[in-house]
Amino acid sequence: MIRVNVSGRVPARLKSGLLERAIRETFKAARRRPRGEVAVRFVSDNDIKSLNRLYRGINKPTDVLSFSAEPPVDWGDVIIAAAFAKKEASLRGVPMAEELVRLAVHGVLHLMGYDHVLKKEGTRMLALQEKVVSNVF
Repeated sequence: MIRVNVSGRVPARLKSGLLERAIRETFKAARRRPRGEVAVRFVSDNDIKSLNRLYRGINKPTDVLSFSAEPPVDWGDVIIAAAFAKKEASLRGVPMAEELVRLAVHGVLHLMGYDHVLKKEGTRMLALQEKVVSNVF
């Protein structure tokens, strides 16, 4: 069974258990064995900007970062900037909870090795991401 450790300032609009459900769905959709742990941490835009600068050399905030560990025991950390996500949700015209789930799923897919650097890989990853989001909502 996959354990989900959620920390930080969890947005009020995010119903309890929704992230856990989304992450379980991500493992199912990616045909991965749902065991081990995934940590999801909510941070400020300033915090994620610092992490983005330190680890990616990009001096600006972003919506989500993933830091892999040692699957399948500890998959790693998904760091989400809730304020940044709120802006994106507004631009997309979707509820905040949906955008937060989308970002968590996106981050977990990165922990599993998915990427979107190449168009073909990105198309596959984003299709899987949206399938999970659709299943959750």
